[in-house]
Amino acid sequence: RYMPVDQYIGGIEHAILHLLYSRYFTKALRDCGLTSVSEPFTNLLCQGMVTHETYKDSNGNWLYPAEIVKKDGGVFKLDDDSPVSVGRVEKMSKSKNNVVDPGNIIREYGADTARMFILFASPPEKQLEWTDAGAQGAHRFLKRVWNTVQSVAEKLQDANPASGGIDGGILRLTHKTVKRVTADIGERMNFNTAIAALMEWLNAFTAYAGADGADPATLRYGAETFLHLLLPFAPHIAEELWRDLGHDDMLSLRPWPAFDPALTLDEEIEIPVQVNGKIRGKLTVPRDAPQDGVLAQALEIDNVRAHTDGKTIIKKILVPNKIVTIVVK
Repeated sequence: RYMPVDQYIGGIEHAILHLLYSRYFTKALRDCGLTSVSEPFTNLLCQGMVTHETYKDSNGNWLYPAEIVKKDGGVFKLDDDSPVSVGRVEKMSKSKNNVVDPGNIIREYGADTARMFILFASPPEKQLEWTDAGAQGAHRFLKRVWNTVQSVAEKLQDANPASGGIDGGILRLTHKTVKRVTADIGERMNFNTAIAALMEWLNAFTAYAGADGADPATLRYGAETFLHLLLPFAPHIAEELWRDLGHDDMLSLRPWPAFDPALTLDEEIEIPVQVNGKIRGKLTVPRDAPQDGVLAQALEIDNVRAHTDGKTIIKKILVPNKIVTIVVK
């Protein structure tokens, strides 16, 4: 009754080991009439390898990354300052000592930084090169999250997200971000693009929060929704900030935020204009703008006029919200 498994995640080396064996036994059991399942897994994700530079001392011994220091444009052994040769970036391996203890990053930056860096640095099916700079970048982002929410905490305490009057720009951006993050996590498993969407949202929200007259209700609505989207990637900081917003329950027990499809659509869209099959300009118009107005504006674009003046216009076609096509001879 537990088969098939919804999601199988494993390294590519498992494709000829556990994955192959599990499929073989499932089909054998099916042929014996002991199960009706033909495949043990509904979805498969082959995760990439984690890689790192390799290092050797003057005697040819492999060194751990924690045993070297980079300074003055070179790489040296930490204990005696002797030069170190840097090898290729390879899959982390105990035999070559190019492994990193995540405990060091957790002790210096926190567990959320380690999670954020691993998920943002690369798509899950691609290899990930472990770098100190990547961990530092993830830590800076989380510090921005912390500082932004804390800086507006007093306003957020008095705001009611259900009071109406949410700023239209933040409202639309938030619904778009909920849609992107939901799809990236639940459908595509592209965690790096989900985090990128959160970074874009934070840039806009920080600018709004820092402006004069920022509406407290908008700040509360935006911050609470953002923390919920951040939760799968940085659960500790998200739960801590959730408490700072005045909540006593755990954010992880709340329902995942929903989005309104109508609010994920841009009010203005950019439409390409082509003349005889070649793009000659672009037009920014309100969504679902009247056809006659769009076609008239398209003909006023300088580069379009350069390719239509003195010629007979045979057709003018608008595919709503998509493209304008002009045919001349």
